[in-house]
Amino acid sequence: MFDSLDARGFGDIRPAHSKVFSVIAGTGSRITDMAAAAAMTKQSMQYLVDDLERLGYAERVGGQSDRRAKLIRLTPRGRAAVLVARDAIATAENAWTGLLGAEKVRRLRALLEELADAFAKTRASGG
Repeated sequence: MFDSLDARGFGDIRPAHSKVFSVIAGTGSRITDMAAAAAMTKQSMQYLVDDLERLGYAERVGGQSDRRAKLIRLTPRGRAAVLVARDAIATAENAWTGLLGAEKVRRLRALLEELADAFAKTRASGG
């Protein structure tokens, strides 16, 4: 995925930035909500968002119901990077399906999602 991003002009996106891209809502998200969803500290999420904002992938906007609450949303550049990443992931999954078959890839995805949920719960509980 990162090779594809680099080839398409998004080489400044680091693996750690994936945390932001994976939890941000299309209409925008609050830092505290994003940090909770990513099972990380608010300070760590703030650092990643600051970096993505500096690079032009994210921006801060006023919230709909509370103008004091800042929402983070992707810029057009950020949305374009997401499309490239999704395409790279789909290409990889298609290759895996060709090697393993659809049922095994489905089971692999389910197991990886279960593992990610277990890690998130462990981190959220301080483990």
